[in-house]
Amino acid sequence: SCFLLNHKVSGGAIFHYEYTLPESLAEEAKNVLGPEPEEGYPNEAVSHRAMTALIEFGFKRMKPEVMIIWLTDPDHTAHKFGIGSPMTEKSIGLVDGEIGRLLKFLDNEGLRDRTNILVSSDHGFSMHAGKVDLVTLLAQHGFKKSKESTDAVVVGPTIYVENSNPEKIEGIVSVLQKTPEIGAIFTRAEELGSPEGWVEGTLSFDLIHWNHERSADILVSADWDDAENEYGYKGRSMNRGVAGHGSSSPWDIHNTL
Repeated sequence: SCFLLNHKVSGGAIFHYEYTLPESLAEEAKNVLGPEPEEGYPNEAVSHRAMTALIEFGFKRMKPEVMIIWLTDPDHTAHKFGIGSPMTEKSIGLVDGEIGRLLKFLDNEGLRDRTNILVSSDHGFSMHAGKVDLVTLLAQHGFKKSKESTDAVVVGPTIYVENSNPEKIEGIVSVLQKTPEIGAIFTRAEELGSPEGWVEGTLSFDLIHWNHERSADILVSADWDDAENEYGYKGRSMNRGVAGHGSSSPWDIHNTL
């Protein structure tokens, strides 16, 4: 999220646990915040450092009109252990503690009634239950010469086809549509603003506001269902790994705003 912020704005700065911008503040940040913390599960040290940066630099030194803090948990821990797991629940409690530390600071400084705090999230979460590897799938069907070849490049859930060859794109889509663990498939719009993609049976990039000129040729969303995990939380997608948020499932895209 730091890369979306403009650190060059007048009086602005970014305090990430791996770097500080502008670099002229790096030495002071290290002196005040200490060395780069080690990531963990829960990610307690990183969250604590982020809140300390907000208080020590944001409120005490720089005093801007608007500040943004991004706490890596519970996302960081939930990816490894899943929603509802004891470790993820612990991470939420630790984040609550950091917000409590902020509120206590505001009370002590008489700033509580002058500060608006908006709490949000950037996505939901699902358990993962899939095994499909797009690179292997394309290679098995002759659409990719090898895992390292550039005739079709897989980046996460996206596929770039060399020269955007339409016949090859249609062929790949056909294979994806026959793969049970694949859900919605997106391609460029049949016509501007159309909800349908130009390849039959696909949805359009326009529908999800993903129609940049550098967008891939194909975007794949894993299939999903409402199954509960062992902790009683609904939402499962056919992505690989333990848990995450990379599908069009309502459990992934419904978040707190």
